Amino acid sequence: MKFLGITLVFLVSAMIGLYLSDRLKKRTKELETCLIFIDKLKTSLRYRVMSTNDLIRSSAETETLSCLSCITTASDLLKSGMSFPLAWKKAVQSFSKDSTMIKEDLEILASLAEIVGTSDLEGQINALEMTESQFRHQLDQARLAHEKKGKLFRSLGALTGIGLAIVLI
Repeated sequence: MKFLGITLVFLVSAMIGLYLSDRLKKRTKELETCLIFIDKLKTSLRYRVMSTNDLIRSSAETETLSCLSCITTASDLLKSGMSFPLAWKKAVQSFSKDSTMIKEDLEILASLAEIVGTSDLEGQINALEMTESQFRHQLDQARLAHEKKGKLFRSLGALTGIGLAIVLI
């Protein structure tokens, strides 16, 4: 029975380390998806000349953007008649509860409310390119954090479990 308890303590500790490491990896994936979203917005604005509602609706139907639930939420809010800036900010706020993105990432994502549909075509594309560079910077930081801290979390989880197991023996 004691052995089972010690094994359980080790496994829980190791799983916590894996969970924390996975959150770093998920943040990286979400930032990569944000870059895909920005690129889709730029391309749609440049070559399709779509309205803001159509841009968001089209993006919500794109499979590669499915991990950004804020797009689908915003699309639903737009269908109910809400204005884009308000719908987008509410969608990002709702998304932040389940997301692994940090505050700075979410602020950049929320800033799209002031970019899309607010100026002429070139102004929107230029602002989206600036937003894209901000996301690239955040992505570089996230990758570095995952590379360094991810390994640390996995190792510390296992070592903490081993340490607790030794103490319990």
